Amino acid sequence: MMDEFLPCPFCNRSDTPEVTNARELEECTKFESEECECFEDNENPCRLFTVVCNYHKGGCGCTSGWFTSRDQAIKRWNERGISWR
Repeated sequence: MMDEFLPCPFCNRSDTPEVTNARELEECTKFESEECECFEDNENPCRLFTVVCNYHKGGCGCTSGWFTSRDQAIKRWNERGISWR
């Protein structure tokens, strides 16, 4: 698993990107029901991941978009950072 992030393509902060999921951000309004695409059961974590430039740590709040693995979210974040510079 890779956890190395390029700086944010918008604010250029390198200390604020982090991986989170739909449950943590509460973006998935149905995450507690079987209607949610990431629902498995209470023992399994959410399966939708994003990298976010954490606003609460001084970042700008942008995200990588939603992906079904941590590695995919990090990969897309890092690809976006390269292509936007």
